[in-house]
Parts: sequence; C-alpha cells; structure tokens
Amino acid sequence: MGGQQQKSIHVLLIEDEAGDAGLIRFALRQAQHVSFQVTWMSCLRELHEWEQNTSHGEEMFDIVLLDLNLPDSFGLQTIQTVQTVLEAVPVVVLTGHHDTEFALQTLEAGVQDYLLKENIAADQLERAIRYALSRHELEQALAVSRERMQLALDGAGLGTWDWTIASDQLLINSRWRTMLGYQDDSTIANIETTAAWRALIHPEDRPRVEAALMDHLEGRSPIYEQEYRMCHVAGHWVWIFSSGRILQRDKHGQPLRAAGIHLDITQRKLAEMRLHLLHTALEAADNAIVITDTDAVIEWVNPAFEKLTGYSVGEAMGRKPKELVKSGHQDEGFYRAMWDAILNGQSWRGELLNRRKSGDLYHEEMTITPVSDNHGKITHFIGIKQDITQRKALENELRTLASTDTLTGLPNRRAFMSRLEIEWQRCRCFPDNSVAVLMLDLDRFKRINDTYGHAGGDEVLKHFASLLRHELRLSDMAGRLGGEEFAVLLTGITPDGAKAYAERLRNTIASTPTPSQPPIAYSSSIGITLIHPCDVSADQALLRADDALYQAKANGRNRVEALFVS
Repeated sequence: MGGQQQKSIHVLLIEDEAGDAGLIRFALRQAQHVSFQVTWMSCLRELHEWEQNTSHGEEMFDIVLLDLNLPDSFGLQTIQTVQTVLEAVPVVVLTGHHDTEFALQTLEAGVQDYLLKENIAADQLERAIRYALSRHELEQALAVSRERMQLALDGAGLGTWDWTIASDQLLINSRWRTMLGYQDDSTIANIETTAAWRALIHPEDRPRVEAALMDHLEGRSPIYEQEYRMCHVAGHWVWIFSSGRILQRDKHGQPLRAAGIHLDITQRKLAEMRLHLLHTALEAADNAIVITDTDAVIEWVNPAFEKLTGYSVGEAMGRKPKELVKSGHQDEGFYRAMWDAILNGQSWRGELLNRRKSGDLYHEEMTITPVSDNHGKITHFIGIKQDITQRKALENELRTLASTDTLTGLPNRRAFMSRLEIEWQRCRCFPDNSVAVLMLDLDRFKRINDTYGHAGGDEVLKHFASLLRHELRLSDMAGRLGGEEFAVLLTGITPDGAKAYAERLRNTIASTPTPSQPPIAYSSSIGITLIHPCDVSADQALLRADDALYQAKANGRNRVEALFVS
C-alpha cells in the first residue's frame, strides 16, 4: 500500500569469503517485501570483539546468516559458539556442502534453516529468513506454552464445590483453592458465598457464566457446564471447566442444594491456542504443504498448494499427488529412491519438474517427512513444496552470464579455459586424440578504434565473432580471451586440416568487411598448434599457439603460422 514502510530486519552475516558475502548482500538488496540491514563479520573473533564492546540493552541482531567454515572455527562448533554469544537470535547456515546428513546435524544443533551457497537467490534467501524468524517466534511461543502448561500440571487437580442455595453458603475443597494459588490459611479458604466466587471470574466471562447457572437453576438446562477464566492470586487468569447440577429441590421445585467440580483446563486451552496458531501458520505459509497417508492419498493441503498446482482443496482430497502433478520427467528410479528413504523413516529432499492443472511445467523443491505414532509406526507423510521455477531460470541466466562474453556472445576466457583443460586431459589419456588450438588477433585493432571510435571497434568484434561462429563445427569451440584476442579449439583434426581451416577463416575475415556504414575492412593473424600428450598443462599448448600468433604478426600480419611439437 502507498506510504507503508517496509519492515526492517537486521542481519548479521558471518562469512569469510568477501565474494560470497558480496553476493549474499546483493541478494538481500533485491528483497521486495522487507528491508535488510546487514552487518558483515569475517570470523568469530570479530563477533567476540563485538560482544565485548556492546553495552547491555543495545539493539541485537534479528537473524544470523552463518558460514560454518571460518578461519577460526569449523563445522558444528561454529554454531555452538554463535548460539552462546547470541542465544536468542535464530541462525540460518550457509554452506557449500551437499551432505544431507550434515544438514540434518545442523538442524538438530538448533539452526532454523540450511542453504547451499550455490543455489542462493534473492527470493529464496528472503523466504528462508522470513521463515526462520517466524519459526523462531513460534518455537519461543511454544516454549513459553510448554513452561506454563507444566506449571499448570504441577498445580492441577479436581476441585469440588457444594452450594447451599437458600443460605448462599458455599463450601470448597483445598484443590479448588490451590488451582488459584491460595493456601488453606488464606482468606479465600473461608469463602462462604457465591458473591466471592463471582468476584474471581473474569469480567468478560461473568455474564455468560451467570446466565448458564440461572438456566440450570430455573430448569431450562439439565446440567450446568461452563468454561471461563478465574483470577489467580498472582494476578493472571486460569481457565476453569466448571460442571454441576442441582441435588435437592423443595416441594415447590425450588433448588435447595447444588454441587459440582472445578477442573483446571489451562493446559488444554493453551494447547488449543497453540494448535490454532500452528494451523493458521500452515494456512498462511507461502510454501505448499500436503499431508498424505502411507499410501500417498492426500488428507490435507493448504491454500498455497492450490496456488502452486492449480488444484483446489476439493480436487486434491482423496487423490494422490502423482495423479495431479506428475510430469513424467523423473524416471522410476528417482521415485524408488524417494520411497526407500521415507518408508525407512528418513526425510527426503529433492527437486522435481512437475505439471500444473493448466498443463504448464514448473520446477519444485520438495521435502517429505514421515510422521510416526507412539509405537514408531509411520502413519502419515508431510510434504512441503516450494516453487523454484524463477530461481532455476535465474540460475540458468547467471550460468550463461558467468560463461559468456556479453559483447560477442562467445564463451568467455573462463569457459574457454575450462574446455581447454578438458581437451588436454583427454589428450593425455588418449594420445591419438588430435585437438588443434588456434590463437587469433585482429590486426591493428587500435587503429580501428582510433579511426571509427569504440562503437566501430565493437562492431568489428561482433562481426568477427559472427564469422568465427559460422565457420565452427558442432564439436568445436571459440572464445574471446580478452580485448581483440580470440581462441579456437578444433577437435579430431589433423595438422593439415587445422592449417586449411585457419587459412579459410583468415581469407573469409579479410574479404568480408562489416555491414555497417561505412563498411570497416580488417584482417586477422592466426597461430596454430596441437595439444601434445607431453604438455605439462593446458596453458602450455595455449602459449605455444600464442608464440605462433606472434610469428604471424612479426611476419607481416594477415597470415597463418603453425608451431607443432614432434
């Protein structure tokens, strides 16, 4: 809504790699629903220094994003140290491990979530942080509830009351008193009238309780039953279930005596509120949640399931997920491994390509957790589904950007060197495998820039890349190493074949000016070598091709020179 301020979350990022820290901070800046304030520390020593220099009452962090492998700490010990210093702050672990068992260990150690660095995207990171905060709040609320319930259990008992209506004399037992925190020698031990009892009832509940009691006294209800709050001696409210009935009437039908019980139901009420809270949280969760029996028949789904799959609650109930969203892109082995894990009581986590009701495909990350009864028998499965379609698209885009030269569209130096390394390894294993390495350089490129400007230079580079791409076979690869320097890998080719290819390419370049106005004519010098099994590294072949390129430029440019190792 217009004018509404975003919620601000203070994040402590503990990460020793500056590059990873920068990527995480960049992802947090892309968040759409909240504003993140990030404090970065590179080791636990900085955290201890912060603790020593922080005054009591200063603002704490809302959440910690934690790399487990730091210069001064490693693994689960890192978690324990952070929890000791920031005991009330939830932790989300960031790691490069693909170890599911290790992930479970971190969760058992008390962290809220576990994320792989290589898969982190802005929306995923935002959801993980918001989920961790919500879960932490729920856990704190549940911890308080458990503590209060335990206190209620310790003081619980069945209280009795006996009311002589005509004289309004009320007798109660010791358990009735201790429910409200009073001792036998306290004032309430001498309670004698219903007026004293009414005074202890919560003002909001009193009219309802008195109306129910009157209905029973006047014969409009067979029994008196009510749940209401009563004031404890400490000042808080205790939920009571009160039940009773008339035991004696006079000859005119007027009630003479009634008796009943008081039962402390605070524990049950807190449980109901907790269940209501959890149910509300599940209903409001962004992730789709589905509960099935052991045959995978759906018994419950939340609204997010309908949003994700397109199937309404009514359409999903009684069906199996595979009947609704199975796309056929996962083979039987995939599902067999999943069932082997969950039927053995293990949680399973994986990524699937599923199909919506509309027929559209979507990427989904799913976690399935078995639920067992008190005897250890699995009774249900809980699946949590997250739509990662946008994340997958972003990952593909980032992979493309990381390996592609933005100007020419050719693979960049990093991608080319990676492929060169693979071909070098293959040549070492299979000496008969023949791979040519070509180094190409645009002749007098500085003169082109000086004459036509950088826009003209860029036009030449793009035109050159287009010609180069057109001359490649599917098994070959060309890349821009930087500036006007390019390289080509030709697989399964003889030395004469490599020379012929290079001459053909050189001639095509020299005879094909750019289509711009005015056209820009240019030429290229090319150096050739073959990867040799005795090369100590992939770089050695590239350097040899570079030496051949230097000879080509020294011998007049616009020519091909080869340097082969016998």
